[in-house]
Amino acid sequence: EKVERGEDDEESAVRWAWLARVLPDFSGEKELCAIDGVTAAFGSLFPTQLVACLLAIELGFDAWQKKGLRASLMEIVSRTAVSSSVCYVIFSAVEDRTFLREFQIPVAASDALREFKAIYMFEAIVLGLLSGVFGMLGLLILGIFQKVGSKVHDGFDWIGTQKLRLGKDVLGTILTPTLGGALVGLLYVSTPLLFADGADQQPTIVTFSNELGTGALVAAGLLKLVATGVSLGFGFVGGQLFPFMFTGTCLGAVAHLLVPSVPLLIAVPCCMAAVPCAFLPLIFTFTVIASVAFSLGGVGTTPVFLACAVAHTVVAGVGIVQRMVLRASQGQAAGVREESEG
Repeated sequence: EKVERGEDDEESAVRWAWLARVLPDFSGEKELCAIDGVTAAFGSLFPTQLVACLLAIELGFDAWQKKGLRASLMEIVSRTAVSSSVCYVIFSAVEDRTFLREFQIPVAASDALREFKAIYMFEAIVLGLLSGVFGMLGLLILGIFQKVGSKVHDGFDWIGTQKLRLGKDVLGTILTPTLGGALVGLLYVSTPLLFADGADQQPTIVTFSNELGTGALVAAGLLKLVATGVSLGFGFVGGQLFPFMFTGTCLGAVAHLLVPSVPLLIAVPCCMAAVPCAFLPLIFTFTVIASVAFSLGGVGTTPVFLACAVAHTVVAGVGIVQRMVLRASQGQAAGVREESEG
């Protein structure tokens, strides 16, 4: 009867109007709300929610300013701190952990890093240079498999359209990820340390680096880049952050095994943070990740910060990343023009 008389619609309107008056109006803050959501999503990934705030600010603040976002730095810091903290509390309460956990460091390694030594800074510079080289190598591998995956997709698509009379992109969309998954699966079988993104395997590498040996660690670090390249190039969705951190962990463990005078808590944190930092403008973010994950304190954090700065300067400072981004954007623009002309 209420529906027939229209009373139900009136009551609903009253209820929604009351709710609209109670809730704040965010219609003019779409960009800020998006930043809040992204930061909240990252809040449970790392051992502290501070990393999520640093990541969002370092990665996006310049772009936000160029796009005319009317918000001060401290307003963004405050909002992201709240959103990431809420996510961190909820996720930790449910799972009793974060995605990247703190590492259990051998007591001997912790005791070896009691006092600061100037040699640590020289070691950080060398490790930063090596990490920059591995960062460039990783980018090169990703670029190669991106082109290979595109060629494979086009080949399958040609077979589907010309031989099997299927629609465009049908066979390529199905078989390219299938082939990529098979290749990644073979890599996982040959080297179990490569499984998933590597976050769970990193503590094992740190604790049992002597047992694994330099050969296994070098193979795992390089094959991780290959597996990531195959995954992203053959149609899978994901990121490079954790795989490159895994490669950096392997590199640091190898550096410690080859030069035992370099402390484990200098070599591994420096490389773990500096390899991805080589091409990502996240020097503060990765320094905090390494510092918290390894419980470094001031003595261990200082070299990590320098290694990240050196690695980023090696790659981004000489314009390698900028040229790659420019080339990719030009390729995308050319693709859009071809589709519009077609």
